[in-house]
Amino acid sequence: MRPRWPMIALWGCAAAHAALAQERAPAAGAKVRSEVAPLPAPQAPALARTVAALPRAAPGAWHAWHDAPVPDLYRAALAAYRSSDIVAAWGLAFECLDALPDYPAALSLVGGLAFRLRRHEDAISAFERFLEHSPEDVARTRHLGHAYHSVGRHADACAHYTRVLAAPDITADAAREARFGRALAEYRMGEVERSRADLEAVLAEAPSDVDALTWLATLDFEDEALVSARERAERAAALAPFDPRPVFLIARVIEEELALLDAPPGDHAASSVGNAADEGRGAGGSQDAATRSALMAQRAEVQARFARLSAADARSRELEATLMLRPGELAARIELTRVRALIEDGAGALRQAAILARTERAPDAQLLVLEVLERFGRPESAGAHASLLEGAFQDDPAVLEALSAFHARRNDQQGQLRCGARAAELRAR
Repeated sequence: MRPRWPMIALWGCAAAHAALAQERAPAAGAKVRSEVAPLPAPQAPALARTVAALPRAAPGAWHAWHDAPVPDLYRAALAAYRSSDIVAAWGLAFECLDALPDYPAALSLVGGLAFRLRRHEDAISAFERFLEHSPEDVARTRHLGHAYHSVGRHADACAHYTRVLAAPDITADAAREARFGRALAEYRMGEVERSRADLEAVLAEAPSDVDALTWLATLDFEDEALVSARERAERAAALAPFDPRPVFLIARVIEEELALLDAPPGDHAASSVGNAADEGRGAGGSQDAATRSALMAQRAEVQARFARLSAADARSRELEATLMLRPGELAARIELTRVRALIEDGAGALRQAAILARTERAPDAQLLVLEVLERFGRPESAGAHASLLEGAFQDDPAVLEALSAFHARRNDQQGQLRCGARAAELRAR
């Protein structure tokens, strides 16, 4: 998981990939906060507990924990985590640690949960205690680096990522994540060239890594390498079309390109855009006018796109935070589905619709599932879902009317008439 920090000049405040994905590439010249804003304080009593208050085990107590039987409480905590019940997982893991102080697997689970909850000090305490009892498992603790980074302990983060990268059993994916995390820590420490080298190494192993591309585009922008910055940002935007970060960078590049066109001749940075502007003036300025017109049109389109994506991104994060603590919150799930559909994020909308189809019986939720399946190219699934709804809501005229309209759009006259007639009959009672 990668932290993605807020781009302060963008929208003020923006998992693992999703959670060190809280780290945002900063706007050039922007002041960067050193800490991700915490989630709202949860009401569940289980979440009130902290790692610092847990009992401790004697040194060496768990030297052979890998060979010991897995405790039932830990199994239950892990099952709750895998079913996305964060509150239950937290409570059960703490029960396990009450009964078996410093049980390493439970500490690791709590560390990961704490990081997801943005309780970074709890994450740090849990992972540090895990390493006291299981130092050979350092490859499993890259989230400790993420947590250090999130509270502004960038030197500690950098050192820990280096330790993780030296682990003999580290996987390729974990190594890329740790290297990316180290790059961000290095950037925060002002070691820009080291940061660039780590980012380039990540990109060499994973050419479609959007986070690395976006950060490299940012570094290029800060170095006034506008052509490279734009190429990388556009590539990142093509790979992640619903991510506002690269779109923002494209907008910043366009602003700089327009500024260069308006600068006095010869007063350009050593960028290809500036050189082209001077050549345009030398040719009578006609190229300047055409370039400015094209850039202004691009700026308007990119700014509108950024506004749409950033609003959806901010609201999606709020709703995801709610659903992480309360996964059964129907209104939040429905709104999140609609937000993703609104920006044409078919994969995101279908993912949420699948959860609704599996967990909710409310008619508005089930009709939204049908809408998403139809809209995002799942005609067979939409037809099957419509058949299920017709049976489940055979006495609900509103659902039947919606199904009649659905069949009409599919040119299914028989289905249209059947559902419409049933709805009319119910309305007439």
